[in-house]
Amino acid sequence: MSVRIIGCGSMGGAIAHVLAENGNALSLYDRHKERATKLGEALSATVCTSPLEGQSPDDILLLAIKPQDFDTSLDTLIDFRGKLVISILTGVTTDQLKEAFPDTLVLRMMPNLAVRYGDGIVALAEDPSLISLEDEIEKLFAPLGLVRWIPESKFDAITALTGSGPAFVFSMIDAMVDAAIAMGFTSQEGYELVKHMTGGALTTLYESKDLPAQLKWKVTSPSGTTIAGLRTFESEGVRSGIIETFMATFQRAQELGNTSR
Repeated sequence: MSVRIIGCGSMGGAIAHVLAENGNALSLYDRHKERATKLGEALSATVCTSPLEGQSPDDILLLAIKPQDFDTSLDTLIDFRGKLVISILTGVTTDQLKEAFPDTLVLRMMPNLAVRYGDGIVALAEDPSLISLEDEIEKLFAPLGLVRWIPESKFDAITALTGSGPAFVFSMIDAMVDAAIAMGFTSQEGYELVKHMTGGALTTLYESKDLPAQLKWKVTSPSGTTIAGLRTFESEGVRSGIIETFMATFQRAQELGNTSR
């Protein structure tokens, strides 16, 4: 499949790597030419000197620029006449995409960081006009991880939960490593132990039919060490802190969406 990626930063580059590894033909453009050139050399992809250089009717255009650059970039993209425009821009709605590209099918998409390793989440905004392309789109993005079509009304929520969520997981793991150091391990020892522990916990979650609360109970003995830690977990407000962290992220996603409308 022929994919034209506009924006070769962290997310655009991550998606480009996986699409190239799965045999898709890529054309790359970034306003920072050296960034596109470096990525193009690594992936044996075509590097363009302008966003629509050499465009084809079969092209899929993937917008991976910063949301605040959307309006200023439209002049260079408005003449796109390919198969589909896909946007990963936070806060830019399907209606805005349709207004910007009135003669082309559009799709709003929200990937997360783990797509680089084929274990991400790719949320796609449901749209009746795309039914004929759904299988083709799912096939294109399946190598990135879990692909889910969701109502666009939930896009601010998915942005907070799966888009920003990895940063909060990394922060919690970082705190656990600090705890390991406080208990006498070196930073490297603590990191390796915590990394394997969290990986094993996730494997258990995937392989077991139990809910997280039930698995927690299996680790927790009466009057034991785990319940002592869980009491502090609750008294320190860690659980509510996690919930409020996601809610603050959700609210900020809503604000960004309102600003861009």
